[in-house]
Amino acid sequence: MEKCPDIFKSSKEVIVLAVEFSEKTLLNSPEIINKTLQNPKLQREIQNILLDEARRLSAKQRMGAEVSVNDSKQILKKASKPFVN
Repeated sequence: MEKCPDIFKSSKEVIVLAVEFSEKTLLNSPEIINKTLQNPKLQREIQNILLDEARRLSAKQRMGAEVSVNDSKQILKKASKPFVN
């Protein structure tokens, strides 16, 4: 029967690799963010979301309702969707 690898040794190696990867990613994050924001497809998606929300809120105000903090949170949530997908 084959021996099982030492779980603690394996876990330690995985954690070390994760930390090394995270450090590299954090160091490069300004570059990664800038490159991501320059993506034309992403820019169009965000622009469409913001325009749709502006139309929705404008219609809401025309009907006499106030724009609330919750409305602002919804805009941020919707505008962040392209980054998650």
